[in-house]
Amino acid sequence: MRRDLILGPPGTGKTTRLLQIAEDWIAHGVDPGRLGFATFTREARRVAIGRFVEAGIPAGELTHCRTIHSAMARALALSRSQYTTDKDLSDFCKAHGYRLTGGTTDLDDDPAPRPGTDDGRLLAWLELGRARCQTDEETADQIEHYHERRAFVLFAKRYRAWLRDIEKYDYTAILETAIRQGIRLPVSHLIIDEAQDLSPLQIAAMAPTIDAPGTMEVVVAGDDDQAIFGFAGSSPDWLMWLSKRWSTRILEQSWRVPKAIHKRAQAIIERNHERVPKTYRPTEEEGSIGWLRRDDIARYAEPGTLCVARTRYAVGHIAGHLHDARIPYLTERGSGPNPLGRPKTLRAIEAAALVAQGEPVDAADLSVVLDMLPSSRRPGALCPWGTKTRVNDIAGEVTRSELVGLGLDPLAQALTQDHIEPLAKVPPMDRLYYRDLWKTHGKLPRPQVRLSTVHGVKGREADRVILCPSLPKVVEMERRTGSFEAENRIAYVALTRAKHSVGILDPVGRWWFEY
Repeated sequence: MRRDLILGPPGTGKTTRLLQIAEDWIAHGVDPGRLGFATFTREARRVAIGRFVEAGIPAGELTHCRTIHSAMARALALSRSQYTTDKDLSDFCKAHGYRLTGGTTDLDDDPAPRPGTDDGRLLAWLELGRARCQTDEETADQIEHYHERRAFVLFAKRYRAWLRDIEKYDYTAILETAIRQGIRLPVSHLIIDEAQDLSPLQIAAMAPTIDAPGTMEVVVAGDDDQAIFGFAGSSPDWLMWLSKRWSTRILEQSWRVPKAIHKRAQAIIERNHERVPKTYRPTEEEGSIGWLRRDDIARYAEPGTLCVARTRYAVGHIAGHLHDARIPYLTERGSGPNPLGRPKTLRAIEAAALVAQGEPVDAADLSVVLDMLPSSRRPGALCPWGTKTRVNDIAGEVTRSELVGLGLDPLAQALTQDHIEPLAKVPPMDRLYYRDLWKTHGKLPRPQVRLSTVHGVKGREADRVILCPSLPKVVEMERRTGSFEAENRIAYVALTRAKHSVGILDPVGRWWFEY
């Protein structure tokens, strides 16, 4: 049996190397149906399958190229009807008087706890403890305040009893059940990617397969310096442990990070003591890094710019600034104002522009325009009562004369004067934003800047990166008590998304990371 560890710092082509290994295995006779490729996210799985398909391997044969949760659910022969739903969780809350926020089960992406409410913190603590393979008592001992500890113990007891009563599995119970049953995946060769993001629970679920005599070769890949999902139970400890016991290869050459950014990133990550020392070289480009005033974002933000912040709140603050500056932007994962992230609204505006120009418009698109208007029985209303139903029955395009026949001539005239303002269900500030963008670009442009949290951009890259260094108070308090290594890793990941330059914004608030 062969066991190898690959450590790949940012931009070193780790995933490409793993896919080459898998392709070599298959070329030497390994059955694709016996090849395991365990990923942390659905996106990583999609990329892997795409590469295999390009190499001539049908996707249907890659039965074990899955996220870890999906692989274990398949091994347990679970059906979708056996997973908890938002309605199930709502029923639990109603039965016990809890108010929770966030989602439930998703087999494709590790959930980030979104406490939102005091009761939501109880669920976040429970999920963190389960991800760390802790008992509820061990988790309770880590909660500072006595009343919160009591509330947590009662919540955990009720939650676990609820899962037993409804005989369903939440996201974490899938792995807990797989561990109890000692599930081993029927694979002969196994690759585990992004191993630094795995929680102890995920590692324990994969351990029987890793240790099985029938698993001839195992390759685990990751980067302990990029372990940033501590809130979900992950840490660099497993990779550090493997580096002392398995054959270890370090991918040393970055094909992304230029010299100036590499130097700053290395200075930050080398503050950490709990890490695997490694040689890591930048590209030949010099690159640049410096401070950026918020008033200069419009000048700095070229197409393809990525804007990264530590928290959703900070992302929302920057989104408001971009909104006011009329810069085309897109916020990801519900992190703030997102006018260019509303496909239905954008479709309605494009269709309204056709009506304003007197062009025929597809009936389905016209229906979307009408959805942005309130129906009314008043004479001369822009959307007369019953018109939406009539338009939904039309197939094909609707001409200007047919609009008149539908009683939509007042709407056509209003759109001719301003094809955005009449869309009353679009928030007023967004209507101003859309109108100004249309005047400037002659259309609704593609987003020039994408905004996300650091955790949301893991694994991605951009020519230019804008960083917001602001920190929430709770993180600053943790740093002051000595828990600084996790924040250093987060800053390291944020910096190393950039291929050419990084602009660090003036911090907002009292606390920020010192890049």
